Amino acid sequence: MRRTIFTSVLAIFLTFASGKVLSQCNDVKWKNDSTLSESVRAKFQLVDNALQAAAYRAAANALTWLLNNVPRATSEIYTKGAFAFDKLAEREKDKGRRKIQIDSMFLIYDLHLRNCGITTAVSDAKALAIYKYYSNSDPNRILKMLDSLLTIRGNSASNAMIIAYMETVKKSFLKFHKLTDDEMLAYYNRAMRIAESKQRAARRSGQSQQEFLVLKDDIDAILFSIVVIDCNFVKQNLGPRFRRYPNDLVLAKKILSFMLQNQCIEDPLWLQAGERLYKSNTEKDYSLARTLGLRYFVTNNYAKAQPMLEEALARAPGDPEKAELLLYLGRIRAKTDKSEARKMFVEAINLQKGYKEAYERIGDLYFDSADECGKSANPVDNLLVYIIAASYYQRSGNDTKVSAARKKFPTKAELSQVGYANGSQALVPCWIQEMTTIRTRD
Repeated sequence: MRRTIFTSVLAIFLTFASGKVLSQCNDVKWKNDSTLSESVRAKFQLVDNALQAAAYRAAANALTWLLNNVPRATSEIYTKGAFAFDKLAEREKDKGRRKIQIDSMFLIYDLHLRNCGITTAVSDAKALAIYKYYSNSDPNRILKMLDSLLTIRGNSASNAMIIAYMETVKKSFLKFHKLTDDEMLAYYNRAMRIAESKQRAARRSGQSQQEFLVLKDDIDAILFSIVVIDCNFVKQNLGPRFRRYPNDLVLAKKILSFMLQNQCIEDPLWLQAGERLYKSNTEKDYSLARTLGLRYFVTNNYAKAQPMLEEALARAPGDPEKAELLLYLGRIRAKTDKSEARKMFVEAINLQKGYKEAYERIGDLYFDSADECGKSANPVDNLLVYIIAASYYQRSGNDTKVSAARKKFPTKAELSQVGYANGSQALVPCWIQEMTTIRTRD
């Protein structure tokens, strides 16, 4: 879920200035003047009470008095002042008066820079406020400002600034048509590189990476609201990222999802992302194993298909799913061991009664055994594989294959030559070892 960029200017500002940067606003001379000291403390108390009660005009008036009388007492005068005027601007309906509140807020930022010297904290907070109030009217100018700040800040750029940067890219691209596709993607790549760098730094220091995973997800969400994500986009933009960061499971999931939606899972990138996701400890599930196994199966990569399908079989939720997987595994095994393949097809039929395709596959095993099972001196015995194959084709409902097998049946004359009777029982030789009813094609 996308996060709100601004809970308030004060919240962002305090994050920057919470004791991490040395402030010059610590003048305590006012405490030596008892009259002034009493007034200052009263004003501070008034400010706190007013902010708590959302009485922002009263808070702003008291803060203005503090700015005029003790401008270097504490940086809280400025953080709370910026917050109060920001809230006044949000509530103001008249455009003229609203501009006055906004200008007052920016004046406080400038005074903070001049009087307290928290340059990085104040300039970043001011930039976010500029984004908040002016990105809808002039996003290209705001984008240049934020781009310059991100270049300077690098990994130290706040998550809020990175999201504001991407939102400005979106506005400039969609609303004002100021960016080309390549320029828009270049901005996206810059934001994502910083987010990934922040994540790596957290990983190296043993800190939680969760906030940066969320940040990357937010960046992607903005991009996906700008452009249509088709297969070419995934391959050209997400593919290189995945090759650089193959352990990014969130990215791997995006690739799988987008390529599945766009029906381009035949691309090697889809398989690479799926394999990486499956190898993670948390993603060994039936659905992914089945999908990967079937993808390898249709590309005739049976060496990779078989273990994936076997893992899917072990996790299959029910008999119909198990029967389907046994069918594919049987087709793979049929290439090296027809007898074992038959066992799998029979097991599939036991799990799903009347499984027509399984009957058809057994028929194929028998039909394709003519060469290895057609070495008897009795010519009719060599044709029994076709008769029994036709029986299984009939159970499958495949009339075309029944007809093809029937054409291979012996004639009545051939039966009489070897002393067999039409309708009698015979054991099919070779590995099949199953009884069938003799029939003729005429």
